Amino acid sequence: MEKLDLENHDDEKKSKHNSFKKKAINASKRFKTSLTKKGRRNSIVMSVVVEDIHDAEELKADEALSQALMLEDLFSPKHDDYHTMLRFLKVRKFDTEKAKQMWAGMLQWRKEFGADTIMELHGHHGVDKDGRPVYIERLGQVDATKLLQATTLDRYVKYHVMEF
Repeated sequence: MEKLDLENHDDEKKSKHNSFKKKAINASKRFKTSLTKKGRRNSIVMSVVVEDIHDAEELKADEALSQALMLEDLFSPKHDDYHTMLRFLKVRKFDTEKAKQMWAGMLQWRKEFGADTIMELHGHHGVDKDGRPVYIERLGQVDATKLLQATTLDRYVKYHVMEF
């Protein structure tokens, strides 16, 4: 009697598994179909305009930081962005000298890790429907012991800086 119940239970589990598998396959097909050009052509994309309003006091602080960086040859046109500089000012409570020191540290870090000399992307797996690169890394699959036999922790950290 117990053997019969066990067999029925196994058959029921297989049936549920197959049913779930069929549902997953159908959902996948519907998702793929929704991403076709025909499907996208019929969709409506809404445009949102965001007005960038600058506070007068923040503008003055931004200008003061820019001038201080230029005087010490720390100004980088590549990083000359109102919002980037404002982040440094806000975190240092608008103390220009402290923000300048933090900025110099950021530039030094970028130089040490070679963050500004990365010329090509690698390890990316294509792009999403908006053209942004897609990168997948399964860190949970890494065997740290074997990895550290092949490289150093410093090189591994530098690799991640380069990737991201």
